[in-house]
Amino acid sequence: MIPDSTLWSGGARVKGRLGVFCVLWPGLLVTACGVEAGEDEASELGVAEQAMGEAACATGSPMASYIGYPDPEYTSPTTYSAPGCFKGVKVDIDSYARGPLPTTVVAWHDSVPTNKTDCEKLWLGAYLYQWDGSQYVVQDIKTSRGTWGSVFNPSTCFGPGVNFETDVMPTLESYRITASARTDATGGAPTRKLRIATFAAPE
Repeated sequence: MIPDSTLWSGGARVKGRLGVFCVLWPGLLVTACGVEAGEDEASELGVAEQAMGEAACATGSPMASYIGYPDPEYTSPTTYSAPGCFKGVKVDIDSYARGPLPTTVVAWHDSVPTNKTDCEKLWLGAYLYQWDGSQYVVQDIKTSRGTWGSVFNPSTCFGPGVNFETDVMPTLESYRITASARTDATGGAPTRKLRIATFAAPE
């Protein structure tokens, strides 16, 4: 195990320091890692807003919905563009409860490039909205890029991913997540499969 990592059993989620984290989907040979927006956060969030449209993504019907217990998940098709949410998916999570400290992860769930340049172009953006009784209100926006290499896999591409924890996503509330995974951050880039899943904290 990497010394600065914490392994979450059950959800098998690995999170390191410095904003770098990985998601190891149980039973699948798919790993998503990412570096959440840091120095380039403003420009990355601008890309997310232009790509999906904050106001429009908060309205209309979702592509899927689930009750936030136990360990729910959603896997998108390869190609998507929800009405009013350009090249994005809309997923509603009702009565969010998996705890006491659940984490919801939005991560790349598709093939990845075999070279560093194309790997680091991979992009994923996600909006988190909370239902206030009459509408969805944005709570957080995160973006991530692909990461090339790790301590144990120096020549491997890890797809991007972001996570929402209880500081922005308290339990017993209802939420909407809109997200997009693409081969790069431009509007013309093709979409790729993504996965949204909620994991329980270790007991």
